Amino acid sequence: MYPRESLQTGDEGVIVLELDVSPSGAVSQARILGSECKRLEQAALTAVTQWQFAQVNVNGTPVPFMVVADVPFRLPEQFKERAGRVGACKWKEPPTPTRSR
Repeated sequence: MYPRESLQTGDEGVIVLELDVSPSGAVSQARILGSECKRLEQAALTAVTQWQFAQVNVNGTPVPFMVVADVPFRLPEQFKERAGRVGACKWKEPPTPTRSR
């Protein structure tokens, strides 16, 4: 859910999180890796704890895994005129993941 204060202020942004996922596919822990907007962080953490992933099996046994996820917050159309207000967090594209060779 979009935080009420952020809707009023006109905040937009992406929260980058590292998620530990249990063998059952539930998010067991979440850590913020990057954020341009403190007011959106708790809403992102709350959202990801409700996510459910497909199980990952190794040799037929479900195993825990880690994933990095972006949680974007873009204002709904009826609040778009608030984007960019003084003091509001402004939208920045999340960094593009790089692959190691």
